[in-house]
Amino acid sequence: MLTYQQFAHILCGMEFRRHGTPEEIVIRLKKLIKKIEQVHAFDETSEITHAQARIIMPIAKLKKGQTLQELAEYGGVDKALVSRVIADLEEKGLVEREGESTYKYKIKLSEKGEKIVSERIMKHKEAFIKLRGKITREELSNFIKVLEKLTDD
Repeated sequence: MLTYQQFAHILCGMEFRRHGTPEEIVIRLKKLIKKIEQVHAFDETSEITHAQARIIMPIAKLKKGQTLQELAEYGGVDKALVSRVIADLEEKGLVEREGESTYKYKIKLSEKGEKIVSERIMKHKEAFIKLRGKITREELSNFIKVLEKLTDD
């Protein structure tokens, strides 16, 4: 994986010197990453942590209710971690178990959980629109193409 500095040196070697030194380009990349992370972060006023968001968002997205195994696979995390996070979310009243036994159940959002997720999705959209408004469609398309080329293995 490229470091920021290596990436910046590659760009500078490609006739991008007029846009700054490698160090200046690194600073710009870090600022962009920070802005993107802020869009996806749950702020300190949120009722859920980042780890909980990684579990609750797929529940909201997939809507039909998921088993712990399905959530673990979807999130690429350990089933034990999902179990602990779900217990925390249940305690907060954000998810509910649906099923006939202690071992056979699916997890669904509660009404409170749906409200929190809905609010978070709106915040994401607003932040994305704000970021997106700074560039044209063509610039976005070119940026995505460059990212794809630089990140393809």
